[in-house]
Amino acid sequence: MGHGNFTISSIGKSCLSLAALFCFAGCGASDGDGTDTVTEIAQPEMAQSLFDVNMYPLNKLVCDPFDPGSNPEETNKGLRTEIFYREASQPKWTSVNSYIEKGTKSSKTLFFSDLNVPTRLFSEGFPTESGGIVENDQGDPLFEYFALKTETILKLGSDDEPGLYEFAVLSDDGFVWTYRDKDGVYKTLVDNDGNNPTRMGCGVATIEMTKETEIIMEMRYYQGPRYHIAHVPMWRKVEESSGRVGESECGKAGNSRYFDPNNNSKPTNVYKGLLQRGWKPLDSENYFLPAVALFNPCVTGVAPVISGMDVNESFEGVGVLVTWNTDIPATSQVRIVNVATGVEQLTTSDNFLRTSHQVLIENLEQGQQYLLQAVSVSDTFGKGISQPVTINY
Repeated sequence: MGHGNFTISSIGKSCLSLAALFCFAGCGASDGDGTDTVTEIAQPEMAQSLFDVNMYPLNKLVCDPFDPGSNPEETNKGLRTEIFYREASQPKWTSVNSYIEKGTKSSKTLFFSDLNVPTRLFSEGFPTESGGIVENDQGDPLFEYFALKTETILKLGSDDEPGLYEFAVLSDDGFVWTYRDKDGVYKTLVDNDGNNPTRMGCGVATIEMTKETEIIMEMRYYQGPRYHIAHVPMWRKVEESSGRVGESECGKAGNSRYFDPNNNSKPTNVYKGLLQRGWKPLDSENYFLPAVALFNPCVTGVAPVISGMDVNESFEGVGVLVTWNTDIPATSQVRIVNVATGVEQLTTSDNFLRTSHQVLIENLEQGQQYLLQAVSVSDTFGKGISQPVTINY
């Protein structure tokens, strides 16, 4: 297969001879997209990770790209997002559903702590946790003509009062916000679709919120032409005695109206006026993951320290053996990048936790240069990635 047809095995210390390798059954091959058929043998005394690290591999994971370092401390919080983009032959759509229904779905998954992204310049794309970048079908960084489909559960935070809430969003470009009602039907909450500079779209419904209320939400956003980006979901409590109060900013737009993108997205007086009238951006306390996401892999955990990485380029004549140590028990994977093609893959883990790691990579393509990195994830999902080692195979 054109991207490198190889087999990966993670082996214990007792299987370091060629004869021992024959104990593996059904060793498979990489299909070139980062998924590998792997047979692994773990020592009986090893503990197993609470998380399946293969569910969100680091080469296909993007964590809080608009606010690096703001990863959640709890695995059940945040928003899970899928990316869609137009191919070069497709039109430049002006509605978010066109991107999601007609575009190409990326293999990458994004997780956000919140979606509070004031108007800013956006030209560098989405970096993955393994050091790569999310690309379109042309191999270019994805920073325009894409859509984000986000799922989350909305709750009141510790400082939010129970009551009736109305909703709005500041977005550049289109943003459509829906919620699932008591009958399981998705209904529109805010429709701010279309190409536009940062515009305030106001909701068409209110929702009664208590401390126990959990509302399943879907937020669809698309970024049209470069370079500005913005999406700030907001809400405010409605005083039931007076009913909803009209918002004068509804429908008004301008890339410098609410924030100054040329001055670190500094809030303007117009935005400050929204806050004074009771509007508040939703924050990380309001977002919880739906059950389908299982866990947030961007959680802040204790990262293992990798040391002693060694690469045996001709182990027993059958492949490349990568070994390393970690200071705490963690999983074992190797990131493999074909330097010539840029194709990146991550070996599959058996999810056992160990401090001495060994991964055998078979059937690498002859005459190619590869970049290898050891990858280990602790039981708290702290992530360790070694410095790269380049080999000429």
